[in-house]
Amino acid sequence: MLTFLIMGKISGEKAFIGMGVGLAFAYTISMFAEIFTYCYYEKHT
Repeated sequence: MLTFLIMGKISGEKAFIGMGVGLAFAYTISMFAEIFTYCYYEKHT
């Protein structure tokens, strides 16, 4: 993720920046899902 953002900044390619932002967004969603899953299973077990 960070690599794509740095590559985009250095090369000026917006595609690399887009990939980096997309991966950052996906990682954020993944972490929220992980937290909610943990809370659910802690409550129901």
